[in-house]
Amino acid sequence: MKRVVVGRGEDRDSVVHNEEVLSWGDTLGAIRGIDLWLSHSSPPSLDVAHDSTGEGTSELEPPRGGSVFRIVEFAPKAESDVHATETLDYVVVVEGEIVLVVDGRELTLSAGDSAVQAGSVHQWVNRSDRPCLLAAVLLSGRRAENP
Repeated sequence: MKRVVVGRGEDRDSVVHNEEVLSWGDTLGAIRGIDLWLSHSSPPSLDVAHDSTGEGTSELEPPRGGSVFRIVEFAPKAESDVHATETLDYVVVVEGEIVLVVDGRELTLSAGDSAVQAGSVHQWVNRSDRPCLLAAVLLSGRRAENP
């Protein structure tokens, strides 16, 4: 997968800092992913000349206060474990179809559909005979404190 990183140089002109092909990372059975960008703080640094991701995927969640831009592919009939993260996730189905299972409710998402997942217990299931490709940004989150 090709990734292009653009920012500003020392003279403040726009610069292509990096153009490379990244390899798929960790595989969890029939699910594989790749982290395209990782930030360690919010607001993130705009000094993008230094990449903090490397190839492959990192931990499920970004660092506390950080974010991760991730692509995930679910093979046909693949499903994630039921899980929850302390993140706010913006997810877009790029290709295929996936079922988001939340508290027993099944929500089918197709290419072009999106979901905002805010720390809930959930599961992703590909019930189709085709791979499903998701693009997601996960932002480290926090729970509101009790009054």
